[in-house]
Amino acid sequence: NVGVVGARLLYTNTNQLQHAGVIFSERYNRMPYHYRPKEESDNNAEKNREFQAITAAVCLVPLKHFNAVNGMDEIFNWAFEDIDFCLRVRAELSLKVAYCGETKIYHEESASLKKNPVNKLFVGSNVALFKNKWGGKYEIDHDKYLKNQLYKLL
Repeated sequence: NVGVVGARLLYTNTNQLQHAGVIFSERYNRMPYHYRPKEESDNNAEKNREFQAITAAVCLVPLKHFNAVNGMDEIFNWAFEDIDFCLRVRAELSLKVAYCGETKIYHEESASLKKNPVNKLFVGSNVALFKNKWGGKYEIDHDKYLKNQLYKLL
């Protein structure tokens, strides 16, 4: 019953978390952001758990699920297409989105942005598209994850 699996991503040559799942918060205007960014990876980061979304920088998706929701929505340029994809897999297919803390992959965050800074021009329009499409349709779960290290363990 899992449709998408994301990986534990660390900043290159460090033990600092780059991605350990995606949460939604009032703190960031009800928008998604990475859980525990730049914190040291620890036993809790190595636990598998369910999230509403994960980053697609490194993920596994069965082709049948990818095709069932028509893949990534190309209306998004550079950002939020992965979050939108995860939310659609959950909503349309009633499947879970999982984070695999047992993985350990080094990842250079926003490498494509460094190579093509023009992508920053799309951030504002992508935020507007995302809010327009998903505003009020996902759970603000920031506090649940941060206050309970056992929340949504798989």
